[in-house]
Amino acid sequence: MQRAGLVRSSQGKPREIVIRRRAPAPRLSGRVVLLWNDWQRESPFVQEYEALVCRYAIDYASVCHNRAQTDGRLERCFAPYPPAERTFANHQDLDYEGLQGRLLSSSYMPVAGDARFEPMLAELQAMFTRHARNGRVRFEYVARLYVGPPVSRRD
Repeated sequence: MQRAGLVRSSQGKPREIVIRRRAPAPRLSGRVVLLWNDWQRESPFVQEYEALVCRYAIDYASVCHNRAQTDGRLERCFAPYPPAERTFANHQDLDYEGLQGRLLSSSYMPVAGDARFEPMLAELQAMFTRHARNGRVRFEYVARLYVGPPVSRRD
């Protein structure tokens, strides 16, 4: 029996995976690539949107990945070698329906039937009205790209 080590998702708890093999595991090759969008927190619209999320979210703090660069998760993913990192600006231009869909697609936000649902949507609509230009708001991001070799097999 060979132990593959710990596997962790951004929302899950670590668990050990046990692999039963007759042959030794092959050496990993290639590259690991991680890419995600972080909210551009200098944007007044994004600041207001994040404040709304923090007011109404069920468990936002536990699933938020914006600390991955500082809490050790990123280093563990690429250890023992640091990844190459690139950042670049990215954005989405959203009409109200798109903005509402973005908010409601997040697992940490209240759903219809929750007492906070309607007040949250009323705040979102007011926020959209304040920030919209030509019927759209711009959701600004910093896209983060990390590239490195896969983690060496650990016994």
